[in-house]
Amino acid sequence: MECEFCKNIFKTSFNLSVHQTNAKYCLKIQNKKVVDTNIFRCEFCNTTRTSKKNIDFHITKCKVNTPFVRDKMNQIIQLKELQSQHGHDMAQKDKQLSDIRTYYDNIIAEKDAYIGEVELEYKLYMINNDERHTQLQDLQKQLEDKSTNNLNKYNDIIIDKDKQIKILKLKYKNSLIKNDKQLHELIIYRDLANRTQDTLSEIAKQPRNTNNTNSTNTSNQTNILMSMTPLDINEDVFGEKINEYFTTDYLVYGQKGVAQFCVDHLLKDDNGKLTYICTDPSRNTFRYRTVSGVLERDVNAKKLTDALSQNLKKHAASEMVKIGYSGDYAKITAYTPGSLCITSLEENNSEFCAGLKSIVTS
Repeated sequence: MECEFCKNIFKTSFNLSVHQTNAKYCLKIQNKKVVDTNIFRCEFCNTTRTSKKNIDFHITKCKVNTPFVRDKMNQIIQLKELQSQHGHDMAQKDKQLSDIRTYYDNIIAEKDAYIGEVELEYKLYMINNDERHTQLQDLQKQLEDKSTNNLNKYNDIIIDKDKQIKILKLKYKNSLIKNDKQLHELIIYRDLANRTQDTLSEIAKQPRNTNNTNSTNTSNQTNILMSMTPLDINEDVFGEKINEYFTTDYLVYGQKGVAQFCVDHLLKDDNGKLTYICTDPSRNTFRYRTVSGVLERDVNAKKLTDALSQNLKKHAASEMVKIGYSGDYAKITAYTPGSLCITSLEENNSEFCAGLKSIVTS
């Protein structure tokens, strides 16, 4: 039997009917729309075939199917899995921060309840002891003043910690890595909160040490300073040293690592003698000789910090990018706290000063 459209010959009318309703070239001659019910697509070049057998054969010959492309596709899949894992870690971190905030709220509620009980006990005691009314009024006022002062100090601490929690939460939302150091600090803050009232009272009782350095020490320090090799605090010179010698061994310790790096590579002369010393640890006062021979003060290591901070930020960021590309999650977790600490060096260099004066105090 002959097809009236494409002139092909078939043995039975059934075969002819199947041909006229399914053969794509015949359907085109008939001006009928061709509908692909089963389409198989190549994952490399988007080419389509009508059967799995045909598409499997095509994939073996596909020019786009190269080891490089397959490796990139596997990397994309791994990145998607890593993003999913980071999202899960972020949710856990948010829950931990929420738990800590709830803990602080409970502490405040307990303190308020305790103060209320103390006030009630004193009121009852005053009612039952009229003859001591005047004396107890004075005592109550002193207690209220003390409680108010301590509570205000405690509230200031809580407000400050709340701000730090918000800052940490924002950093976690903008980062795909853990920040275990900040969480550890929050836990320490929580423990400190339990002892805040007692600690504040003890601090208030302690006298300040206002003893001046005696003349002998001053004379010795002057002799040491005059004999020191001049130090050129120069941002460009320091930048070269940072790029050459500031390794991850320093990065992991944050600002304290920066202090050790300075002593190892910037603040010693060719004979290994210090060119920068701390002359007054209580006031964070450092001194050095300029290249012109003038003795300079550097309070809170401000001049040294300014010459270091920008190059350190760039170098720390570059190192973290390398670590991030390595995909080593353990290293990312280990080096991130130190990198963040170095990033904030210009705003708060207290750890840097503490580490530095522990090494270079004369």
